[in-house]
Amino acid sequence: MWLWSTIKGPSVSARDGGPERKSLEISEFIEHTLQTHAPHMSKEKEDVEEVDETHQQFGISESEMKKKMRQVVDTWDVTHDSLKSGQKRTQQRVLRECLIHFGMGNMGSNAQPQRTQLGALLRSIYGTEGKKRLFTSDADTVDLPFKKEDDTTQLTPSQQVNVEDPLLSEAALTKLKTHGIVRISPVFSQETVVALRIALLRSLKKKKPKERKKLTDTQGNGRNGLYFYFDDPDEWLLLLREKLTKELCPEHKEQAEETSFIGLCYGEGGINYTHQDNTATTKNKNPAIRYQALVLLNAPGKDFNGGELYVQDGRVPMTNDQREWVAPINSQTSNFACDGQAGDVVVFKANGSGGGKNWYHGMTTVTKGTNAVCQRWGIGLFQPPNNQSKKRQSKKRKCSVSLSSSSGGVTSKNI
Repeated sequence: MWLWSTIKGPSVSARDGGPERKSLEISEFIEHTLQTHAPHMSKEKEDVEEVDETHQQFGISESEMKKKMRQVVDTWDVTHDSLKSGQKRTQQRVLRECLIHFGMGNMGSNAQPQRTQLGALLRSIYGTEGKKRLFTSDADTVDLPFKKEDDTTQLTPSQQVNVEDPLLSEAALTKLKTHGIVRISPVFSQETVVALRIALLRSLKKKKPKERKKLTDTQGNGRNGLYFYFDDPDEWLLLLREKLTKELCPEHKEQAEETSFIGLCYGEGGINYTHQDNTATTKNKNPAIRYQALVLLNAPGKDFNGGELYVQDGRVPMTNDQREWVAPINSQTSNFACDGQAGDVVVFKANGSGGGKNWYHGMTTVTKGTNAVCQRWGIGLFQPPNNQSKKRQSKKRKCSVSLSSSSGGVTSKNI
């Protein structure tokens, strides 16, 4: 309506130039309008076209990713001895080869938007039928040898040590706020560690295969690891969760009590790719608890090396000029391998914003220690609730825990 009224303008009489002049004025106006607004319209179109979903999900442009994918697929049988290594050509393995090439081999690729984009990329290259023909599935296998320990060991409350009040000092809270991660050492005694490890193994043996979530290259979430809900935490773990809640997020006490514990088990070569967890609860679909914690149950240097838990700002890992992955600095890692010990607890920002940063976390590769069996086990806190265990949890025996601020320890008794 505005354009027509502007073009129409005032009435033009014959003495003002007649129809010829009116036609000339309209032509000049249209040309001026196009010159004025066309660049903006073109720029808006360019902005829409510049949205690269591949780059958003993987930090690599679509054109670069497609080029590398074609190369990996075309040379798969040449560079991968599938008969010896069992490395079938799966979508996630091809993607991992690409990510490694671009220096992003530690980035998780199993989030739903990433899986969707991976499928779209392969269909755009090979078509639907070609995608089905070229890619296959493979079994999710992990190799986790277990230590032989006295399975009759029982935990008593007196074995717990150093659950101080407060658990996090001012310096620790500052480090957590600044770097997103802090390690508390030590929290549990070695006797408690052994008992927790045995309890975890007992729980694992009871789990059905579908209840054991594996970390494998075919899943895009890691290698040679698994996790599962640890349904029967006793008062020592419940107390740890209670104290961390009180010091980190007291306003979300109810949501924290709804979170679960998980067992995390890694063997030699285990790795957990960079990812972000959603600790949503049934009452709060948004993650109210933006922290997680991990209790380390193995001795660094002896049971394993490496296996550093780290945090970083954003999903895409940092790379150098050669596009190689740059490991996070010490202030952003658990420092388990440096001077940690079994019984330490790491607290970190796990799922989302905090101090203007979008925190992600992962774990570096586990390598062999001096012991014959390579193990890196732990118990994770503030995990999404396990709805299937509600009935079992309701039948759990009740206990009361009293804190002694004067001695810095705890006393517990069953009732």
